[in-house]
Amino acid sequence: MTEAIELRVPLEPGAQGVVDQYRAAALPPLEQGTAQQAREGYRATSLRAGFEPERDVRARDLTIGAGGNPLRTRIYEPEAAIGPRPLIVYLHGGGWVMGDLDTHDSTCRLLARQAGAILVAVDYRLAPEHPFPAAVEDAVAALRHVPEAVAGLGIETAGLAVAGDSAGATLALVAALALRDEATPSALALFYPAGDMGRRTASMDEFSSGYPLTSSTLRWFRDLYLDDVALAGDWRASPARHPDFGALPPTLILSVGHDPLRDDTIALAGRLKREVRGSEHRHLPDQMHGFLTLGGVIAPARGELDHAARFLRQAMGLGPLLEREGESA
Repeated sequence: MTEAIELRVPLEPGAQGVVDQYRAAALPPLEQGTAQQAREGYRATSLRAGFEPERDVRARDLTIGAGGNPLRTRIYEPEAAIGPRPLIVYLHGGGWVMGDLDTHDSTCRLLARQAGAILVAVDYRLAPEHPFPAAVEDAVAALRHVPEAVAGLGIETAGLAVAGDSAGATLALVAALALRDEATPSALALFYPAGDMGRRTASMDEFSSGYPLTSSTLRWFRDLYLDDVALAGDWRASPARHPDFGALPPTLILSVGHDPLRDDTIALAGRLKREVRGSEHRHLPDQMHGFLTLGGVIAPARGELDHAARFLRQAMGLGPLLEREGESA
């Protein structure tokens, strides 16, 4: 039985400010435009409202040979961290249609800084130009090839974790399931993922208008990504349909109250808690979908990334983050 939680309370002030601005702008929903228009708007919002960049985190772009499809990545390396460093592969959100290395740059810099990690962000292929399963193939390829690519640069790490938000969180879970008999990560962090793209929930009806992400926008993303809605029955699109989570590593999953995906994410969290030892579900009833890339205006986003960093290190047996003398988090 799913534990009783308070599903929704009034929005936290920063998130309320974002929603108020969205409503005042009276912008047409994303599904009334093109994929490219959606990408441009998402990029502009992310760059304007993201965290202040962490200046003591070095970043470099690297194209990784991954079979027949090279992957564009960005490698983040904190200067202050010492001791064992995890490797985090990060898969960005954006409905499988939007998002890139720049939209999540400040989020990835902060997570790398807080975790004392080598973080590799992956620029996977997007729909509709590259429909399902292209993004899944890229996520799986990233888990296979990123560790050797980092090692080839002379960067030593102490284990692999995978994290992602929204569509990227779904891809992170799918890739971990796909590789469960080959190279299972040591930990997962999933921020408001979709579990079942063919399931209609009460929160879909609850958030049908008035928010940047609505149920109709989700359907638009799904239709661009899947090409055929019948593909929602494939567990690689809907990981909640996979029959067994037992081989997964400890997983942190975050759900939020103001989100058409809320009930779907909570149901997925219930399975992870039941089937995966060491997993944790955090629910924020006063937050909105996408808040982790809006840390410049939504203050609690930083604390959630800090919690995720500590969870990943603990799950990987690395202990608290150590820093060089004179440095502080």
